[in-house]
Amino acid sequence: RSSDLNSQHGTGNQHHVALDNGGAGSYNAVVRPTDLKIDSKGNMYICDDWTSATVRFEPDGKAHYLGWQIAVSLAIDEASNRLYSMTANGNILLKDLDDYGSSPSSHGTIIITGNGSPGGMDIDKSTGDLYITNIGTNQIIKYVKDRWDTPIVIAGTGKSGYADGPVNEATFTSPWG
Repeated sequence: RSSDLNSQHGTGNQHHVALDNGGAGSYNAVVRPTDLKIDSKGNMYICDDWTSATVRFEPDGKAHYLGWQIAVSLAIDEASNRLYSMTANGNILLKDLDDYGSSPSSHGTIIITGNGSPGGMDIDKSTGDLYITNIGTNQIIKYVKDRWDTPIVIAGTGKSGYADGPVNEATFTSPWG
């Protein structure tokens, strides 16, 4: 699929960005993708921290610009029509999956303020809970859906290391993904 993207969407011209939303749906840029997710319909979501864009590609190649999140990781919650984006400073933004727009202000709402140590994130498809990895605290953290002020440490003591064990004993070093 990446070869299709390069031939259909990438121009190869450094710093060239062309966005079109509202019909034609095209996206051309020097892409430095930091995360990629696929939904159940075959739509591909890519965040690009070079151009700051988040884009959804339909299976036929049509592109939809989802804003300038400057994201390093994405999570898709189809059941709730939500797109979560984690920025380089660890902020987590929330917006509707079908909220397209060419304005930088269409990036979403900050629901979790970061600490500068993002890793990766994903959604539990059965509950809608959000899981993130934090490379600064060396932990895996869970946020129960819509309770963004109460993080739950799933694993990791907060100290760097490589040890299996129960939640309060397991250690990681810079967990990512």
